[in-house]
Parts: sequence; structure tokens; C-alpha cells
Amino acid sequence: MSGVVSAQSTTSSSSSHQHSQPKQPNQLSSVCIRTPFALAYVDELLSDYSFHPLKSQQFVFQRLLSLCGSATPVSVHIAQHTVRTLLAAVNLIELPPLPAGRKLISEQSAIQINSLIIQEATDEKPGRSKLELDGAKVLFDLLVEEISERIQSESIVTTIETLYYKVLNFVLPVHQIIVLCRVASDKFKSLVSELLDEQLGVLFTSYSQKQNKCSLRPEFVICAVSKYLELETTHIDPIVAINFLKQVATESTQLLYQPLIFRLLSKKTGTKYNQKEKLRSQIDEIFNKQLLSAEVEVLKPIIMETHREALRTLLQEIGPIIASNPNSLLAAFNRANIDRARVFSPPSVAAAVIWLIEQAQRGFQRHASFERAGPGIGELSPADQSWSGKAFAEAVMHINPTLSWVNVIVYLDDPAFRVENRSGFKLFVDVFLSVYKARNFPVELLYKEWANQDAQLTLLQNVIEHSDLFCLIDYPHRSVVQPSHSLKNVPDEKDSNIANWCCLDLTETLLSIADRGSHIQAVARILQPALPQCPDILLLAIFQIHTSLPHQSLRERIITALLPNFICQHPNAIAVLNVGWNSDVLPRKKIHDMILEAFVTIYVKASDDQQKLAKILDVAHDLKPQGLSELLGIGKELPFIIDLACLASKRDYLKLEKWLEDKYKDYKDSLIENILTQIKRRAPPSIIPSAQGIGATLTPDTVKILLKFVHAHIIHVPNHPLHKPFTEITNQMLSLQQQQQQQQVNLVRFILFKV
Repeated sequence: MSGVVSAQSTTSSSSSHQHSQPKQPNQLSSVCIRTPFALAYVDELLSDYSFHPLKSQQFVFQRLLSLCGSATPVSVHIAQHTVRTLLAAVNLIELPPLPAGRKLISEQSAIQINSLIIQEATDEKPGRSKLELDGAKVLFDLLVEEISERIQSESIVTTIETLYYKVLNFVLPVHQIIVLCRVASDKFKSLVSELLDEQLGVLFTSYSQKQNKCSLRPEFVICAVSKYLELETTHIDPIVAINFLKQVATESTQLLYQPLIFRLLSKKTGTKYNQKEKLRSQIDEIFNKQLLSAEVEVLKPIIMETHREALRTLLQEIGPIIASNPNSLLAAFNRANIDRARVFSPPSVAAAVIWLIEQAQRGFQRHASFERAGPGIGELSPADQSWSGKAFAEAVMHINPTLSWVNVIVYLDDPAFRVENRSGFKLFVDVFLSVYKARNFPVELLYKEWANQDAQLTLLQNVIEHSDLFCLIDYPHRSVVQPSHSLKNVPDEKDSNIANWCCLDLTETLLSIADRGSHIQAVARILQPALPQCPDILLLAIFQIHTSLPHQSLRERIITALLPNFICQHPNAIAVLNVGWNSDVLPRKKIHDMILEAFVTIYVKASDDQQKLAKILDVAHDLKPQGLSELLGIGKELPFIIDLACLASKRDYLKLEKWLEDKYKDYKDSLIENILTQIKRRAPPSIIPSAQGIGATLTPDTVKILLKFVHAHIIHVPNHPLHKPFTEITNQMLSLQQQQQQQQVNLVRFILFKV
């Protein structure tokens, strides 16, 4: 309905909002009774706002704020009902039909109330009661949540249009910007970022002038600048944002804005380290002075980021020439005016390591310090001018000998951490092997579950590719190969191509990441080199790794891809398959089916290759328990199991007559038809002249057993469709036998006559 909308109960909305209070059992019934009456009262207030202009609209709005800010269980229902009703009035959301007797609120009134909520929540206004301010905050937060949900689920163009013209119509541009900053925009990040970049520039420029006074409360100033810092691309000069902060700062907030100014200076190239450090030294005062606790909470991530950047920023100032020698780097650290406890903390050292790896991967870039290095700098090679991981580690250990390097590694679990090539990995190794000299590197940290699995995978991939720099089997690990596996060819762990794959923990970590479902392709690429190099080790590892996670598609894909060639070509096939055959890492039936399917695949690809058929028989016969029995019992590819059964009978692995009778119960005439076909293909022409003789694997005794079985099952069936092909085969055999007998008679006569 356009123009007006139902004001109705929204008690079905979630009541777990952050402003709700825990309800005691004796309060529940009271809340349930009061809620419908309270919502009906809200409907009356909203309709009064629309249709009784003589009644003070200010009174209506203040009453809403008081009801929503009262911090009672029912106040949460009231706030949710109010916001959903207001947004439904401007067609941003839909609600069920209006119950009989309820009044309406007009679209225009809803727009006005939405605007008042935004202004009351974001502006600094003296003289307001805490109850009113809390009510405005609750309504504003709910308003933003509802809009965010709508943007994620609806057309961005329609939603933004409604947002601007129906929700933000009566508010100042500064308030429009704050709403955009707060609205979740993952789905349309690029579009919303463009809008923000344009409007934040206007905001910063406008309020950088002394004659324009900004009324925003401090937390929303922080919100606007923080959102600017998050923009991946921007046309706004950081100095413009700094001037904005300086202009809007008051005596009570100027220290509060220092972390933001520091971050903005970091965004501005060419800012000296000591200039930033002066700001850094003031940042910690925020917590000590207990300034505006709500705003401080918002600033915590920014303050932590300033701490993390401390050592990285200092290294940028020092440059690679000085940093290439531990003594000169240590001297540079000592000259800097720094808080050592903060600069050489695990988060800061980890951020510096990440940055050093980035520099190593990018290659040498000319630094300003070269210009100050004096004559001879041009003679240095790029290798002389690179960053030294060893020098960095030694200098840091000297400055902070009690530094927890384990925690440094933990802080590498960061989206910015990427090891992209050998140069970056070498720097990582140089740093940490300088610290852990006696092969006591905490390798278990590489196997734990990281929050940033992309980062973890880049590190593990380089461990695999560059085992000459760092090899997992040099550290405590679980070995893939055990004596109980009885391998014919035991892998050589000194071979750099397979050394890391001998570590069960590595494969387990990779499969664990893949089993979570979001990095399957990345893990598959990392595992790819192991498929041709050491398929036996990879399969053994997979067969020993348990998981409780639902996604196991990658390990199934690997098993399926490896098995056919592995069975035919690898000397360890029987030993490895027996481990898998008896493994419980996947459902036992699933593993058996995958192995049996591999046998079928081998046959289908080369059904006339008797060597491969013999290999299948050998491996299946040695699968214990009952590998051959299960293979001969599969329900598809009858030509395959007939061929296999005939060969097994030839080796006395089974009694062919009994096997045929058992199979007839399941397959009836289909079995007979396939037997006749196989006789025509496999029987040698010396037995059946018209036979193709492909493989010629059927002996005369086997052919007789097969024909006897066929005859027994069709002889008593009149007009059986298989009588004709059976008769053709038997007639050929009889004719051939008669010819052979006649030849023998003729031979005897010839001999006698000659004699």
C-alpha cells in the first residue's frame, strides 16, 4: 500500500537485542501480558503523530524515546515494533496485514520520525536526559540493522533510492553519511564505497573550515574517519581528514582522536617515524584517563593497529642498507626514541616480519637512505641491498631477549601474511631459524587451525616447494610410513621431493583445511606434486587421517584419481591398499567401493589387456579379508567379472561352476548372454573357428564349463532367445571336432598306406 502502512505487532522479531535485560522466570508472564498493550499504545502514538497535528509531535517523539530507552524487557519489543513499522511505512520492508481496529501511520510521518531518530542518536545535544539518549541509540541501532538486512537481500538500486528519499529525506548530509557508514554493505561494497568516498570528502572539507561547526557525537566522528581508513581506494588526501579531526576536536576529545590522526599519517607517504612516535606515545593515555568509554571501545582496533605498525614503520625509516647488518640495525634501534616494550612486542614484531617478507618478494626498491649512503653505493648489488632476516632477528633478540617468538608466529595468522615465492620464504626461514638454532622450532604452530587459512596455505606450499630451506621431518612429527605397513620399496626420506610428504601432520593439516569446504581447490593444487612423485606416501597418509567434518570430497577425489595407475604400476600397491581396505577414516564400505571401482576402471580402459587383468587378480586376491570375493560380487560390468572369474578359476582361486550358479540367481539371462559374448571374444579359434580370439584366455576346459552351464539353463526353456547363439557355438565346436577326427583318420590311413 502506498502512502500509508499498517502499524502492527512485531513481537515475532528477535528479542535478543543488546539492550534487552535478562528475564527472571517470574517476569516472563508479566512481559507477555504487557507487550500487546504496549505495542497497541505505540500504534496510538504513531497514529496521533500522523492524524492529530494539534497534539504535540515533540511530546509523541519524546514518549517513544522514553519507552525504548527504559531498559526493561518490554522496551526491546517496543523498539523493534516501532522501527519495523516506520520502515514498512516507507516501503523498505513488508509486514503482515493489519489486525482489525488498528490505526495507520502515514508515509510522511514515518519519514519525519526516522529523521528525528537519526538526528537524536548522532548529534551532540546538551540538556537531554539519559533515558532519551538511550532510546535514540536503541532505535538508531535497530534502524541500521533493518536497513543492512534489506540491502543484503534486495536490489541495491531500489534500496539505496528508498533509503535516500524515504529514510534520509529530512536529515542533513552529515547524518546521511553516518547512516551509510553504519549500514552493512558486503554485497555491494564497491558501490557503497564510491558513495562514501565522495561524501566523506565533502564532509571533511566542509567541517575543516572554522565557520562550520560539526554537531556529531565523538563516536560518530570516529565512525566516519574509521570508514575512510577502510576504503581500499580513495581520492581524499589524508591531510584533509586530519584537518577535519583537529577542527571538530574539543578539549575532552583531542586526545581521543590521536590514534585516528596516527593512522591517517601512516596513510600519508613521507611522514617521519619520530613524528608518528610522538603521537604513539600519547595514545596509551586514552585508557589511563578513562575518556568516554564507549568511544574508546570503538578505537581499540585502531589503537592496536598503531602498536602493530610501530616496528614496521621504524624499519621503513632505517632502510635495507643499515638493516642488513645486525650491529648497525641494533645501533639504529638504540638511537630511536621508542617505547621498547610496545615496539618489540609480539604483534609489532610479527607485523614487521610480514612487511619484510613483502619487501623480499617484491625485490629491491631503491630507498631514500641510498642517497645518504655516500660514494660507492652504486657498486652495491641487489643482493647487498636486500633485507636481512637474520640481522633483523639478532637485533630484536638483543633488544628484547625475553620476547616470546612463539607468540610472534601466532600473530602471523593475519590476512596480510602471504608467502608468495622462494625469496619471501627464505626471509621467513632466516628470521626464525636464527631464533631457533637447535632445531627446536615450534613446528606444531604450522599445523594448528589458523583463522586466516589463505595465509597458512601460502606458508605450507612454500615449505613443500623449498624443502632445502626448511624440511618438516627435521622436527618432531608423525611419520607416514610405519614398519607394520610392510612396504616393498621404503621411501627415502632424504629425497627432497618426498621428504615433507613423509610427515603425516602436513597432509592431515591440508586435508583438514580442505574438509572445511572453502579451500578445496587451493589444497588440491598444493597436493598435486605428490601425486606423481610419491602416490604411495600420499595414499598411506590419507588412509591414516581421521576426520569428523562432513566435507571429505577432496580425499575421495585424490583416492579415485590415484588408484588405477597406482594399482597397475606401483610396487607398494598391495601393501598400501591393504591399509586402506582396513581403514576407518572413511566409512569402510565407501573405501571398499572406491578400490573396487578402480579395478573396474582399469579393466574398462583396457579390457583386452590380459596383463592388467592378471594384475587386478593378483592385487584383489591379496586384499585381506575377502578382497577378491567382494570384487567378484560387484553388481556391474559382467564381462569384467566373468573374465576375472575364469582367470581365477584357472589359478584355482575359486570353483567356477559354483560361482556361475550363484551369479545366475542375481542376473539370470543377462549372465548367459554375457558368457556367450565372452566365449566369442576370448575362445581361441582352435576351439571355435569363428571366435575372435582376443586375448585367447579361455582354455578348452573353461569353455566346456561355460557351455555346460549355459546348456543347463536354456535346454528346458522352449524358444529361448539364446538357443540360436548357443547352437551356433556348439555346432562349430562339433564341426571342428569332426574335422579334427577326420584329419586323424586320414593321417592314420596315410601312414598305413605308405607303410
